[in-house]
Amino acid sequence: MTPAAAGSTVGTKRMWANGPLRLWSPIRASGCQMPLANSGFGGAYVCGACLVPVAGVYRVFDRLQGQQSWFCAMCKNRAK
Repeated sequence: MTPAAAGSTVGTKRMWANGPLRLWSPIRASGCQMPLANSGFGGAYVCGACLVPVAGVYRVFDRLQGQQSWFCAMCKNRAK
């Protein structure tokens, strides 16, 4: 987990190997209200390019990294 802010329990976590990033907290916190099967609580998805929480992400082929990544709509259009 990467801390989102000093003193905060909310960070980001990859949902599965090569899966999308999501706001995540080990305890129910503001922005992380949905219980997840793999423990903790999830919030909004996070773009793998700009690292901004967004409503949804798209799986695209990232030519710079040479692999599939999860991007927001704006970053997805830039990657084309």
